[in-house]
Amino acid sequence: MDRAETIAKIVQQMEIAGRHLGRLHSEERGQSGIPTRAQFGVLITIATEGGGSTTQIAERFGMSPSAVTQLVDALVKDGLVERHNDPADRRKTEITLTEAGRQSLEKAKATHRASLASLFEVLDDSELDQLCKIHAKITNHLNSRQ
Repeated sequence: MDRAETIAKIVQQMEIAGRHLGRLHSEERGQSGIPTRAQFGVLITIATEGGGSTTQIAERFGMSPSAVTQLVDALVKDGLVERHNDPADRRKTEITLTEAGRQSLEKAKATHRASLASLFEVLDDSELDQLCKIHAKITNHLNSRQ
């Protein structure tokens, strides 16, 4: 098998794994209190990269500002994030996690990690170590391109 065929096979396997992860995430939603994968992503983005305006979060998350506004509205309604007006510029609004949002996110992350851990049960320690090194190499490559 040549390089292009190998990459195509890996991509296909990643797509299959993604579908399985989507099903896992659907099962996790009831346990975590975060209703959608997109809301989980927005909370992670706010937690790891800091709050910001809807536009800033949209840029970081790769979504339109109007889509993020809808997600944020639902998160505000659920008490997971807050909007704060910028005293220097009333047109700007900062979005931050609430304590309930932090707790909900930590619970969702723990549930997500436990679900993902079950995927790796098939790997022995050596294979898991190799996968970790490969993932780190890919991540470092992606980070270097920014």
